[in-house]
Amino acid sequence: MLEIEEYGTYYLRAIATDNEEAVSDSALLVITVEDIGTAVDQISKTRVSLFPNPAKDRVVFSVDGLKYCERMHVEIRDVSGKLVFKSEYETSSRAIIPLSNLVSGAYSFSAEICNAMISETLIINR
Repeated sequence: MLEIEEYGTYYLRAIATDNEEAVSDSALLVITVEDIGTAVDQISKTRVSLFPNPAKDRVVFSVDGLKYCERMHVEIRDVSGKLVFKSEYETSSRAIIPLSNLVSGAYSFSAEICNAMISETLIINR
């Protein structure tokens, strides 16, 4: 059994033998791993925070614990569903999101990370 736990290239030699254990054929298999696990696996082990909430002039969105995702896409929509903010951030950093151009009220905050969507209600209260 081959256990793959990291990205990379793995080499596996397969050998076919007959009943007398004489080698009848062999092959070298090359396995390249570009993605391990599912987004749900990765997100379930991740700490996500959106603070302060309610917010005034800015909100901080942070993601801790992701190993394989480098970018996150953030959107904020008003109650009618209109997109009022959209940006992309590195998951290794905290995203400081300016809210100064938005009026007080409830908004839908969403972030796409590792093909998984995280949603939260964001309240702006000035």
